Amino acid sequence: MVAETRWGFESFWTDQDWTYLHSATGVKRSGGLLVMLSRRFAHSSQIGYDCVVPGRILHVRVHGHQTALDLIAMYQYTDYRPDSSYRQRESVWTAFDQCLSNIPVRHNLLCAGDFNCDLQAHPPWVGTTKFFWKTQSVTGSTHKDQQRFQDLLRAHGLTAVNTWGRSGATFVHGT
Repeated sequence: MVAETRWGFESFWTDQDWTYLHSATGVKRSGGLLVMLSRRFAHSSQIGYDCVVPGRILHVRVHGHQTALDLIAMYQYTDYRPDSSYRQRESVWTAFDQCLSNIPVRHNLLCAGDFNCDLQAHPPWVGTTKFFWKTQSVTGSTHKDQQRFQDLLRAHGLTAVNTWGRSGATFVHGT
């Protein structure tokens, strides 16, 4: 799953080894999600998808023999702090919640992407709040809708897997 492709098209295609699903926002050079599935894992006839929020939430379902695997790729809006940014982010959180609510409990589920939001330590859903940066234990940026994201994890029984170690920031811009 790749977030922020910035490609301006929506498409489903295959080659010899892979099946590709891409969702675009419709806004030039903005957002975009790409999910790539090995054809050794699933044939394209086993794959269904829904662009829940174009370029922001892409739900892919792989129909297996016994059960299904649901993949949700997400790219949350950046938190620019004005109210319009908050409304955009809330619309994505709401759609994410609804998408998760529609997935049968018996299915396997994996969500990945750029959630553009901090989390507070809250086992078993979230590991640590801090990470190591330049040999220091630090807290990253905070977001006013952080509790919304945290509540979604708890409500749907999701675990933020990259919060269980103090490995460092997943992205660095400047200093």
